[in-house]
Amino acid sequence: MSDTVSPMLEHAIAYHRLGFSVVPAHPTIKKPATMWKGKQNERMAEDDLRKWFANPENSPYRIGLVCGKVSDRLAVRDFDSMDAYNRWASEYPDFAQKLPTVATGRPGRHVYLRSTGSLKTRDFGDGEFRGDGAFIMAPPSRYATGIAYQWSGGIPNEIPDIDPETAGLLQRWAPIRDASGGAVVTESTECTESTEDIVSVLSVTARPDVASAIQQTQPLAEGQRHHRLFEFARRLKAIPELADSQAADLRDVVKAWHRAALPTITTKDFESTFWDFAESWGKVRYPAGSDPVQIEFELAMKDDTPECAKRYENPKVRLLVKLCRRLQRAAGNDPFFLACRKAGDALKEPHPTVNKWLRGLVFDGVLEQAGKVSQWKAFRYRYRGDQ
Repeated sequence: MSDTVSPMLEHAIAYHRLGFSVVPAHPTIKKPATMWKGKQNERMAEDDLRKWFANPENSPYRIGLVCGKVSDRLAVRDFDSMDAYNRWASEYPDFAQKLPTVATGRPGRHVYLRSTGSLKTRDFGDGEFRGDGAFIMAPPSRYATGIAYQWSGGIPNEIPDIDPETAGLLQRWAPIRDASGGAVVTESTECTESTEDIVSVLSVTARPDVASAIQQTQPLAEGQRHHRLFEFARRLKAIPELADSQAADLRDVVKAWHRAALPTITTKDFESTFWDFAESWGKVRYPAGSDPVQIEFELAMKDDTPECAKRYENPKVRLLVKLCRRLQRAAGNDPFFLACRKAGDALKEPHPTVNKWLRGLVFDGVLEQAGKVSQWKAFRYRYRGDQ
């Protein structure tokens, strides 16, 4: 950009070229300053952005972004406090380092990603996960107090494709507090546990990693029990000392989770929760914080080569076929998701090259496209090579 271009216009055009839907925002209120409805489905043209932001003296507007499909799956985890953000960053340091982050004025943080999973906006009490149709303010916009939104490290060149659940962004990170401000201690009025049971539960939660898993997977509303139990199982699988345990060995751990969840869940009996956990424990394939594609890639390298892959001279194309077969087995009867960027990282090849290989495998009938996730970067596939 030229030195004569205003910082606001420079940023607006940079965001537009990243694929974001950029809209002018009101100078003092967090809302768009133009017609809103259409911008949730169609991006404003770059020439229009130049008209809105070219002259900062006559144009006091700030920059807003529309999340979701219109911005190529842009999602933002809004942390309302540094306490919540720091708890997440300490648990997921690789994602915290990788994902572009904005310092807000609360203080707090906005963490940017292109979601390969959920795009549903939801509130966690310590902030929001903002997806389809959600509106956010972007740097270098300022609060009415004068404090500016700021990138940590400057405007990013790209926004990584990430599953927000794998990255720990679909859960609460601030401590759950009671009315006095203290951490919640849940005691069921219907509890008939013995003193020995209670002592056992308390000894389990003395482990910081287990206590963190219990707190960070608590249901925030009715109807979330089963889903949060599965996430609880994934987090426990990520603890090396527990990863190979039998579900029965984790009964006290599950009891501690259940006691904390009692004020929220409608299924009150412990047995239902424990049996649902045991089922989830047996289904967990990828521990929390792990990379499913990398896990399956490492397994695929040890697999035999499918007959359909032997026609290809390039050994990395053959390895890509093996990876797709692995991902299909993990997905069962459902299609599997694969971003060419993620496959490129595993194969150590440029993602445009891997994108071309994937299109070739579709042409040859080894793969079948089962759904478009973005304009060209990621698809859902079905592996057909063994047929």
